[in-house]
Amino acid sequence: MSEADIRAAETREAVARARLQATLKELQARLSPKAIAREGARKVADAGQNAARTGADVARRNPAPAIGAAVAAVLLLGRHRIARLFRRDKPLEPKDQVHD
Repeated sequence: MSEADIRAAETREAVARARLQATLKELQARLSPKAIAREGARKVADAGQNAARTGADVARRNPAPAIGAAVAAVLLLGRHRIARLFRRDKPLEPKDQVHD
């Protein structure tokens, strides 16, 4: 093996080592917990936006079921307040009041 062959082999080895180190750094960056969390959050946000867009499109095409679903959601979320309106825990009139 000549001196030129040895230098060429060392050059190839240095280039390969540099590529390997660059690949390892890239993998470390991609697999860091922060990067994984960031990517997950981005995917969740994208999925949420897509779901909202799809829901809005469906509501435009079929407004009656969308209105029904909205009313059901309001009733479900406000059920305790609505029930309080119809409760008769307190008398409607003061006890001291006399009727004629």
